[in-house]
Amino acid sequence: MWMEYKQNMVALESLSIPRWLGVSNDCTEVQLHGFCDASEAAYGACLYLRCTASDGTVTVRLITSKSRVAPLESLHRKKKKMSIPRLELSSALLLSHLYEKYSQIHPNLPAYFWTDSMIVKCWLASLPSRWQIFIANRVSEIQHLTKDGVWNHVPGTENPADLISRGMSPAHLQYQKLWFEGPQWLAQDQQFWPDAGDPPNAVFDSAMLEERPTPAFPAQAVPPSEIFGERSSFRELVRIVALLLRFRHNSQKCNRPSRKTGPLTLEEQEQATIALVRLSQQECYPQELKELAKRGSVHDSSNIAALHPQLCDGVMRVGGRLSKASISSDRKHPYILHHKHPFATMIVRHFHYKLFHAGQQLLISAVRGKFWPVHIHSLARKVIHGCIPCFRSKPKVLDQLMADLPSARVNPAPPFMNVGVDYCGPFQVNYPNRRASPVKCYQR
Repeated sequence: MWMEYKQNMVALESLSIPRWLGVSNDCTEVQLHGFCDASEAAYGACLYLRCTASDGTVTVRLITSKSRVAPLESLHRKKKKMSIPRLELSSALLLSHLYEKYSQIHPNLPAYFWTDSMIVKCWLASLPSRWQIFIANRVSEIQHLTKDGVWNHVPGTENPADLISRGMSPAHLQYQKLWFEGPQWLAQDQQFWPDAGDPPNAVFDSAMLEERPTPAFPAQAVPPSEIFGERSSFRELVRIVALLLRFRHNSQKCNRPSRKTGPLTLEEQEQATIALVRLSQQECYPQELKELAKRGSVHDSSNIAALHPQLCDGVMRVGGRLSKASISSDRKHPYILHHKHPFATMIVRHFHYKLFHAGQQLLISAVRGKFWPVHIHSLARKVIHGCIPCFRSKPKVLDQLMADLPSARVNPAPPFMNVGVDYCGPFQVNYPNRRASPVKCYQR
């Protein structure tokens, strides 16, 4: 193989490369045409200049080209061999870099880019976010660099970049008119240029293999009811629901003898609270409610499975281990709420104001006396940080400057030159005629 390569180098002596690009004063139109191609061994791109004279004569000359060796498969890095469509896309990126460099020398020239891969053309015709990271990054850069040009399809047999990807000996290269002057149709009128039309379905199927999977985020089963947006205050919302429940009770014929009138009672407000809790649980935990009604427990994959929920009058409560404690039933088994539901935020904000803008620990303890929002720590932190009075009254902590260190601590000295003795301080000192706790003092 080496001897054959060495003998082919002799043909370079007879190889002649035209340096004149055909540009003259009588040129009426100048265009740039770039071609790219790839194979399993290498990929590359070449750039041509097409000049049209005033008499209609067309001259096409090779400007520059670039080639790269295809990445090899690496076992120790678990790197797989790159597919042909990805190599074709890499060659298109290489062509874009060639065009960027030449356009800085001769800007504002009409540009046409040619590839024999319909899959690459499908990728470049779509949004980069549609594809996987490898494809998306290269498609985005190609679209940015070649935004002033047009991408077209060329048959593989008429693609001069095919000589780069497959290689050719110098003895055969000097007779390749395709390499030095481009395809024959490039010297003709634009109506004779190839037109691939719409790609077949098989090409679309191959292009879709690199499509980025759409993530499916778990969404809330039912959007929050409009009633939770009627009031921002927990007390006002409970009163509105209590009045609605009273109206429903009084409107039924069977309840006419026992119609409810006058101010709202504590029992009515408690029924309204339970109704709001039931509605919020139906919107956030529909599957858990079905499982509890069917087999008495929720699935292990549920985010509230650790609470061992139990169903009481259609409302989920925390199971817990306080059933024998001598405390109220609400504290034994609080109502389970979802921390992202507006009703849970409303409750935490209500207790925050009720306890005169309590801190996080006191707020959590008070809320859990009756309700159990999941992830309540983040919810309480959010409510406290969003409270304007708490933000305004939050004092600014001042850092006390430390005193200078004594000279014995900062100057070098022989061992045991400066010795300190600890007298097991501090000492508790009681001042005479003072009914106060002892004061700490230190031996100096």
